[in-house]
Amino acid sequence: MAACVVVSNFSNPLGFSMSDARKQALVELLAARGIPLIEDDVYGELGFGVNRPSVAKAWDAAGGVTARQVTPGSAAAKAGIEPGDVLQAVNGAPVARATDAGR
Repeated sequence: MAACVVVSNFSNPLGFSMSDARKQALVELLAARGIPLIEDDVYGELGFGVNRPSVAKAWDAAGGVTARQVTPGSAAAKAGIEPGDVLQAVNGAPVARATDAGR
């Protein structure tokens, strides 16, 4: 298996969300086998509670985020970043979540 792609929050068609315990177990299982996790959290903002649901990558000790899309001509594209690349740091600062990568 080259990678595992997961929609952990509000997956269609039922809107199912994985529990935090299952997200952690999945991350640990994949890490033990050296399989990268690609998490699509496109629906995470649809949460109806006070706090946004956590993402599975929160338990990923390796850190980093996976680039899903790179705009042609952007600074990321000019730096050679391609979709699927895992970013560990940007400008020397560690990247733990997607919002960190936009610096």
